[in-house]
Amino acid sequence: MRTYVRELYRELGLDETQITKLQTGGPDGDLGSNEILQSRDKTVALLDAGAIAYDPRGLERSELERLARARQQISCFNRAHLGPGGFLVLVGDENIVLPDGSRWRSGIELRDRFVFTDFARADLFVPCGGRPATVNAANVGTLLAKGAPWKMVVEGANLFFTDDARRQLETAGVHLFKDSSANKGGVTSSSLEVLASLALPPQEHDRLLTAAGDEADLPEFYSEYVKAIIQRIEDNCKSEFQVIWDACKVGESPSAMKKIDASKKLSQEITQLQDHIAAAELDHELVKEVLAQAIPDVLVKHCGINVLYERLPPAYVKATIAFWLASKYVYEHGVAGSNSFAFHRFMQRISTQGTKGLER
Repeated sequence: MRTYVRELYRELGLDETQITKLQTGGPDGDLGSNEILQSRDKTVALLDAGAIAYDPRGLERSELERLARARQQISCFNRAHLGPGGFLVLVGDENIVLPDGSRWRSGIELRDRFVFTDFARADLFVPCGGRPATVNAANVGTLLAKGAPWKMVVEGANLFFTDDARRQLETAGVHLFKDSSANKGGVTSSSLEVLASLALPPQEHDRLLTAAGDEADLPEFYSEYVKAIIQRIEDNCKSEFQVIWDACKVGESPSAMKKIDASKKLSQEITQLQDHIAAAELDHELVKEVLAQAIPDVLVKHCGINVLYERLPPAYVKATIAFWLASKYVYEHGVAGSNSFAFHRFMQRISTQGTKGLER
């Protein structure tokens, strides 16, 4: 998600330190805490399960970072750091009057309706938590009544918006990247964790990837593997962002599509090509060549590609290389650049042998 945000800033030529942000999902969560610690913007409002914090000048970053490192909810925000017009409302509070004079029966009501208030207006909205379908076809009109409340939305939480709401926000000029693209890092991380457990014998896995006790330092191999996972996530995000961005350039082509459609099309293209490759007869040498590129270097160097080829289940190997080839091809050629000749040239670059059954 953060990589998508950075790529969006790069394309639009924006200075992150001047960006105002709304965030749902608090500093106690994985996604919310990392968003706080990795960002440099002015977070004007942040809400989670327990409270809503707002400061028009931007919530004190040092205080947000303190909560993120301690994994505490926003309800623990020190009110002494709030500036004029700022407030901290707990969900248990009642009969609330906000600085604009609006009245709310409870903190729960304010939390659940907060994104529809003027306090939630910002340059960027990053939903890192929240209820599914919070913004939907029935209420998105209310959200847009005074114009688009955000210039950019990068979804970390799944299903915060419905597709109808996303489409209307994009029509209103919002750069919106949906959850299926922006929240894909967890899937990549999990798959590479599974890979390590399949590639390493149990005792070796424990020695290289776990700490001996609560106070023990993590093994160096663990740290290197984590770096490799993060790099893979960021590289894939940059590639996917560019494919979606290029497909949706406004005014450059009558065939330009919305980002929601480009995200879906990208996933469909990768899945269809992945299925085609997985059903093909693959040369063993090609499989090893691709596997060496699809698996993080730190694991390849430790085990050797031949050992990995023997240890990993055949079905897993085929699925891994099918996805790697399919995704790399779509990242290079976009959602409308698929043809037999281009794919053949792509495969020639990967290897000069073992392409039997892959041309389509």
